[in-house]
Amino acid sequence: MKEDMNGRGSNNRSAQPRRQALRSSRGFTLTEMLVGSFVLLLVAGAITMVMSEGQHSFQSQQDIIEVTQDARLALDQIMTCIRQAGNDPEEVFAGQTPPFSHLHSELYPIEVSGPAHIQVSSDITGAETGFGNTGDPDGELNDRYEKVQIRYVTGADLLQIDISNGSGWQIMAENVADFDFTFYDLQGNDLGASPDESLIAKVAVEMKIESERPDLKTGKFQSITLWSEAMLRSQGFDVHEEL
Repeated sequence: MKEDMNGRGSNNRSAQPRRQALRSSRGFTLTEMLVGSFVLLLVAGAITMVMSEGQHSFQSQQDIIEVTQDARLALDQIMTCIRQAGNDPEEVFAGQTPPFSHLHSELYPIEVSGPAHIQVSSDITGAETGFGNTGDPDGELNDRYEKVQIRYVTGADLLQIDISNGSGWQIMAENVADFDFTFYDLQGNDLGASPDESLIAKVAVEMKIESERPDLKTGKFQSITLWSEAMLRSQGFDVHEEL
């Protein structure tokens, strides 16, 4: 009887590790798997959201950078044209017909057709025959960049340039939400939207650029405002000579 009891007791003790091993080999229960899957889904969703927001932010920044680069190039070109306006060593301006003839009968370096439309005239090249637009000033205003028109097309958000007195409009910049010229005399007085063109000595340009697409997170367009001003060199030289 003792041996029998000891035997049974020994068998019970050896069965406990087997039952524990069998239980551990069964794997996860359904509840455990559901909870684990739910946690993984939460983590994956959070990672996806962070990556998506980062991608949207990067794309928005790229959009505004691209349109701003184009706008800066356009602004630099406009400032160059304004600085050289009125260059007339051969005195070719006398007797020239102004582009907006309803205003006056004399050609001025800056002709104004509206708050965002001007023509800039200067004799800067053309003396080298057979080479096109090269050489010194030639006493004519029929070479490229000698009669340049610049305009902002409201509604289309376009800034355009005609580089040679009717050669055709080309796009300088897109996504231009607003654009304005401001005209000043030699004393720095604002000449208004319809200035006396004979007094224009300095021109300021302000343009607002917007991203091509709205930000996906805020739904708003990103924007940046560029501003610059330039003195007409012909006016600056005249001031220097008078002094």
